[in-house]
Amino acid sequence: MFRHFPGIFLILLILMPFMAECKTLQTSYIIPPVSEDPDTADAAKWVQEASSDCGDNIICLSARMSLLNSAMGTLMALPCAQTGNCSKEEDDVKSRAESEFIKLKRSILNENTIINSDILLERNYNNNRLNYIINKWMSAILKKCDAGERTCILGRLWLMTQADQAVRNVAPCGGKSSSACVSDRFRAINDIDSKLNEMKKTIISQVKWPVSKIWGQTASYDAWILVQHMDNDYLYQKSVLAFLLSQPCLPSQERQDVAYIIDRVELAQNKKQLYGTQGKCINGRWEQFPTENNDSLNVRRQELGMETIEIYSKKASSICGQ
Repeated sequence: MFRHFPGIFLILLILMPFMAECKTLQTSYIIPPVSEDPDTADAAKWVQEASSDCGDNIICLSARMSLLNSAMGTLMALPCAQTGNCSKEEDDVKSRAESEFIKLKRSILNENTIINSDILLERNYNNNRLNYIINKWMSAILKKCDAGERTCILGRLWLMTQADQAVRNVAPCGGKSSSACVSDRFRAINDIDSKLNEMKKTIISQVKWPVSKIWGQTASYDAWILVQHMDNDYLYQKSVLAFLLSQPCLPSQERQDVAYIIDRVELAQNKKQLYGTQGKCINGRWEQFPTENNDSLNVRRQELGMETIEIYSKKASSICGQ
């Protein structure tokens, strides 16, 4: 559940320079150096923010889930979490986060308040039920939000990503692999994307980019997923990329996310990708699209803290075989 960690106080987001004495990574793009990642103090603020009860308002519930995912991800990434030598403060924050997460999870098990695509997968809903819930999410995303600016942004980012993932990961016809199923899935994906694209731009433009240090890793990850799936508007992807590259520094998560956006922008211009992130399944195996200078590919990936292309390809191939 905590992928990138994979979010209500009103905050005016001003992207201040992130100071870091480190080497700027240079390719044909200049990727900003790494800045400070979220820490225990950030996690504590997010847990406190997520403790506000908002009944069954699914935008507010989604904002709380985003914040708690970010808090839990931050705490799980602490060095002490691996050794078991966390301070009392760190243990206290983790305990509060787990308590709030358990309470929130109880609130979203009702069919009227489901806000997580993973639950749809677990329950194996039929098409009618699945479409009903996704349409409910779409209605909440698109209608006027009165929950406060920060809550509305966090909640919509979360819910848009859940809708995006639901249509991509939940088979529209009972898991069959027929061409009709594939066709139905692509129609569902195109329908969701066409409905969400303008809202994506609107929400992301309000904050320029939901940098993880302020908005949480989950919100940053959500924005990244949504921008990645706008290949029909590569000029918008390019504008987001330009903004991220213009920052003095970026947290480690955003630096890796930039690599994926670079590859999509390059491929959209019929150029070779730089980081080998994009490819397709061929006969049950993942094959990367043409990539610049494969001999130094792992060096470029390593400089951003990415796994080797061999490990990445193996993981991608495992999905191809599903």
